[in-house]
Amino acid sequence: PSLANRLKVLVAATYFTKQKRRNLQESSHVRSSWHRKNSLRKELAMSSGMDYAIITGGDIAPMGKEGVTAIHKVFDWGATSKKGLILFVDEADAFLRKRTETQMSEDMRSCLNAFLYRTGESSKNMMLVMASNRPDHLDWAINDRLDEMVEFPLPGLDEREQLLQLYYKIYVADLVEKGDIEVEEFDADSVLKDIAARSEGFSGREISKLGIALQHQRTRRRTRPSDHRCCWRD
Repeated sequence: PSLANRLKVLVAATYFTKQKRRNLQESSHVRSSWHRKNSLRKELAMSSGMDYAIITGGDIAPMGKEGVTAIHKVFDWGATSKKGLILFVDEADAFLRKRTETQMSEDMRSCLNAFLYRTGESSKNMMLVMASNRPDHLDWAINDRLDEMVEFPLPGLDEREQLLQLYYKIYVADLVEKGDIEVEEFDADSVLKDIAARSEGFSGREISKLGIALQHQRTRRRTRPSDHRCCWRD
């Protein structure tokens, strides 16, 4: 099935599982773009009616011994949620790496063990969603806890066009409608299609920056919107 259909099924399954008070599935999305990660987070939380929290491996890793306490606090806090909690772990590979790695510190090993302890059994009140650009670096016990794994490739041409249309609306068109900025009339669809064709390999985050760059360029310089060469890398 297509990625969009898989995500719809995942969101619907989360909703009905919560409604039936059954054990929630754990999922992981790998090589995920910034835009898609945030969209999935919001969609899961809104459709299920559950609370959600976000932690990043980059925050846990530098905490040393305090990381263990922080992990327990998050799970203890999540257990108090009356609506249930979706816990998003971004950059999971930063602190949930394989225990066989020789460079793994004792503090990181303790954090991993604490996380494994708190996720050893399925739960009706908490759903775990992790994101990683390096899923092969995750400890085998982490992968064993995941019921679903979804890969988010880089946006294709059609997706880049859709994202550019979205960010153009947010960062330019809506501001023009409010009267915050002024731009000359131009064929926005043609310009955005051209940018989409020339931005192959861009991630969702990079495409969002193109929208911001267009806004700043039009607001600051008042130049023609078709002059968009500054909006991408060579």
